[in-house]
Amino acid sequence: MTRKIGSTVTRLCAAVLLTAGCWTVSHAQDVIIDIDDVEPGELQSAAFELKSRGDIQVIAIGAEHERGEAMFAYPWIIDAASRELVWSMDEEFTEAVDDNEWLRRFDDDIDLKPGVYEVYYYANRPYYFDGYHFDFGNIDLGNEKDNEKFNQELEDLLDALGKWMKNEKHDLSNDELRYLIRKLGIEIRSDGNVSTVAMGTGRLEPDIDLTRPRNDAYLSQAFALDEEAELELYGIGEFYKSEDIMVDWGWIIDARTREQVWE
Repeated sequence: MTRKIGSTVTRLCAAVLLTAGCWTVSHAQDVIIDIDDVEPGELQSAAFELKSRGDIQVIAIGAEHERGEAMFAYPWIIDAASRELVWSMDEEFTEAVDDNEWLRRFDDDIDLKPGVYEVYYYANRPYYFDGYHFDFGNIDLGNEKDNEKFNQELEDLLDALGKWMKNEKHDLSNDELRYLIRKLGIEIRSDGNVSTVAMGTGRLEPDIDLTRPRNDAYLSQAFALDEEAELELYGIGEFYKSEDIMVDWGWIIDARTREQVWE
């Protein structure tokens, strides 16, 4: 993906003003996608088709916790056929909105090849726990004083976690959260090279489809190849970083030999 950064004049002309949830713009381009009022915990989506290679303008308002390392409300765009991520809102390429400590704005053009694309926006509550610090590694449980200290520190930690959970795990009042919700959203604009399409348009029909498993699910499906062939695989799993292992994942075995051929 090639990012095109416009001149200062262009960027000023492309400024977006948000007041009470309304998008006010100075562009003559058509609004193709408009997602706003994203509730906490909600995922909204829409799709568009780009008929020939060119730029689309992306105007997005997201949110990031002032003490966090990642945005908790942001949009992204994927290629509908390959499921490849082609753009995601990143704090590095954004600027503050009206000096607000939570809101970030992206306003720029992105260059895309022809195809169908899906736009997603997800908003979460800003979870952040930073109210307790203690090095349990320096505790000797065989020592009576250390053992008492450990029990007290553990009690304090549980108390801090309990208060954090009771306060709904975020630092925002309901009024502040409603204010953010009115601001969140994404617009995609184009000069006529883009049209909206239904979600699911452009997706390739899979031969094997093991999706949306429930907790502790074990799903399997067999297939046969008459001759050697290349397979296109697309999977999403879960990785447990602290233990360096996959905890939700898929694999393929040879049904005759039971040999694992891919994981």
